[in-house]
Amino acid sequence: MAGSGAGRVVVGVCRSLGGYQALRYAVAQARKRGAALVAVRAYSVGLPREAFWRSALGEAAVAEIAAAFTEALGEMPRDVSIRVVVHEGSPGPLLVASADSEDDLLVIGGSGTHRMTRAWSAAVARYCARHARCPVVIAPVPAMARSRGAGRLARAVALAAEQSLRSPDRAEPTSQR
Repeated sequence: MAGSGAGRVVVGVCRSLGGYQALRYAVAQARKRGAALVAVRAYSVGLPREAFWRSALGEAAVAEIAAAFTEALGEMPRDVSIRVVVHEGSPGPLLVASADSEDDLLVIGGSGTHRMTRAWSAAVARYCARHARCPVVIAPVPAMARSRGAGRLARAVALAAEQSLRSPDRAEPTSQR
C-alpha cells in the first residue's frame, strides 16, 4: 500500500474538531500519495510514575486513536497502511520525531474555540513548524465551529428550522391514496 519513496503521512491524533479534520486530511493524503499513515498520540503519566499507569495510559491512548478514526471516518480505513505510535511525552517532540524524513508530511489539527485548547494547540503547531524536517499542515477547525460557540450554534440551527417550518412559502405535504 505504501508507494516507494512516497514518504509517510504522520498525523497527530486528537479527539477534537481540528483533530478530526487533520485525520481526514491525512488519510486523504496517504491515499493520494500511496503512502503509509502513522497515527501518533502522546500521553502523560504524571505522578506516580508506576509501570501500571504507563501501561494503562498507553492502552487508553491506543483506544483514543481507534475512537478518533471511528468518529472522524466511520471506521479505520482498510485501503491505507496504518502504524499506531503512542508514547509518553509532549506531543510536539513526539510528532517531529515520528516525521523524521524530508519526504514525510506532518498533519496536525488546528485550534478549537476554547482558550486553553487554542493555547495548547498553538504551542504544538509552533514547535512542529520550527523543528520538523518535512512540510507541516495545520488542518483548520470546520468553519461552522469557528463562527459560534456550540450552544449558540445549536440555538441558531433550531431557530432556522423553526422559521423554515413556519414559512408561508413552505409547500404543504400531500397525501397519496
